Amino acid sequence: MKSEIELKKTEHSSVEIPERILAIWGRSILNSGWTSVPNELLKNQSKLGIGNTELVLLINLISFMHHPDARVYPSISLLCERMNQDRRTIQRNLNKLVEMDILRIKIRSTGKNSKGMTNLYDITPLMLKLINLKIPSLNTPDEKHTCPKCGKIAISREEITKEFGFRTDTNGKMRTQSWCKDCRGRKIADLP
Repeated sequence: MKSEIELKKTEHSSVEIPERILAIWGRSILNSGWTSVPNELLKNQSKLGIGNTELVLLINLISFMHHPDARVYPSISLLCERMNQDRRTIQRNLNKLVEMDILRIKIRSTGKNSKGMTNLYDITPLMLKLINLKIPSLNTPDEKHTCPKCGKIAISREEITKEFGFRTDTNGKMRTQSWCKDCRGRKIADLP
């Protein structure tokens, strides 16, 4: 009995294809490979500010990642041909992805004097952004502070700021005021 994730290989092809993908697309389409795009990228396209052309460009770059340590370096010409876009459009969209901190580009070269061959594209920044969106931010636990005079309680940083305020100690560190603002006001009013 074969499991759903068992990979298929035929005598005509050395491409290993997961059964589920094979059942959906068929061997003739998948023999040249396929690209795995995380659903998180598609679900968060808008949140990340990625336009449609930029997304298709990213998917094309991802298509060159055949293993975790793959070096991705398609030529601009190949990207132009695949996407039916001119060179300037591809370069402009690559630059946008770099500015948005979604992509890093490194110029490959053969030596000190060479001008470089094709660029190396690194989508690690995109991966980190997707991880940060998926994992809830690790908020510091809510703080709690009680006024020793009246017993007023603040249970969040926002409430502490509003009800107690902060002071800077001799070491320059911010500290929560011990007494609430009301009690500090009464203390001053009670002075002779």
